[in-house]
Amino acid sequence: MYLARRIIAGGRYMRDRELIVGLKAGLISGLAMAVFLMLYSFSLGAPMMHPFNLIGTLFPTPYGSFFGLGFHFVLAALYGILFFALIYKSNSVYLTLFEGLLFGIFMWAVDTYVILPVFIPEMAYRLPFIARGWFFAHILYGASLVSIPFLEGRAEWGKPRFFKDNFFDESI
Repeated sequence: MYLARRIIAGGRYMRDRELIVGLKAGLISGLAMAVFLMLYSFSLGAPMMHPFNLIGTLFPTPYGSFFGLGFHFVLAALYGILFFALIYKSNSVYLTLFEGLLFGIFMWAVDTYVILPVFIPEMAYRLPFIARGWFFAHILYGASLVSIPFLEGRAEWGKPRFFKDNFFDESI
């Protein structure tokens, strides 16, 4: 377990609370993204589960859309853990929101140019038709990553942690 935490945190020891916060924030952000994509799909005249039907092409079963929804949440949780392991460094809501927005843009680029063409070409083929909604969904994911640290009182509206004298203190 120790080795897995060090690997996922890029060589830095990741505390269990960071892992749990990343998991929670990733799932909540994934839910926000899923609801947006479902409503966006419905507004275009497609079934609400259409984005997850496309992801479900990875799983050639009659229940592919449910597997696609599950796969979406697994990726959302992993991205949330990755964000809190490697990027999240402050206790400021403003800075975390900015970091989350940049992370959302980065994940949009990774999803659009790496994951979809390699693993889900059916969805990559249809991406130009939903490009604005797809981009906004990733921005929404990144912006909502701030939800758990803020709701649990770990993030404040004050100044970022890197302005404090004890930046390298691990007890923060």
